[in-house]
Amino acid sequence: MEAFNLITQALPYIKPEDTGERALELMAEFKVIHLPLVEHSHYITLVAEDYIYNYELEKIKFKDANLEIIRPYIFEKQNIFDILNLLNNIKLSVLPVLAKDQLYLGSVLVSDLIFKLIDYFGLAQEGAVLILRVKNIDYSITLIGNIIEANNAKILSLFTLTENDTFKKIIIKVNTTDVISLLETFERYDYEVDTILFDDEKYKDIYQERWEALMKYLDT
Repeated sequence: MEAFNLITQALPYIKPEDTGERALELMAEFKVIHLPLVEHSHYITLVAEDYIYNYELEKIKFKDANLEIIRPYIFEKQNIFDILNLLNNIKLSVLPVLAKDQLYLGSVLVSDLIFKLIDYFGLAQEGAVLILRVKNIDYSITLIGNIIEANNAKILSLFTLTENDTFKKIIIKVNTTDVISLLETFERYDYEVDTILFDDEKYKDIYQERWEALMKYLDT
């Protein structure tokens, strides 16, 4: 899945003639805290909500402001894992996508990206999602696989997110909601179970709460 296919077509950008107030209105409308500043298809910088407030740019046009240039972006042919790696290091709500010649093509809305991940990693299939927190030196995909299979479950998808130099998050979708014995086994191996998401109807309230927590985690 390439970055070009993840562009949110409806997401606007701001222009040098726009004021900070106009940018804030668009951010509120689209529920983001960043928007790219673009002039004649050239990406200039990514403007943050906090930046507008901190430098009191509400009534000032961006072309008249002495803007700090911050230009995170992804090329159109880079894949979803490149995007995740970038977002893991820089906390963004919007990620601009550029063509090979550096022209602005659009932006990936991070909240949309989460739903793309759901499909891409099979998170919408029946079963449970486990989010483990483990020390980097203790991470073993072989051990995780053996634990899951020993508890009569199968991995539908698995990916990791680096939390810091010491810990990482492991997000696993398994094909069952009967995970009590699985959780107990992980705890015996000192794998901390950070979050559990259920698809089963009887866990609907828990599912909703945890699902929102997962989206918030990925979006911060």
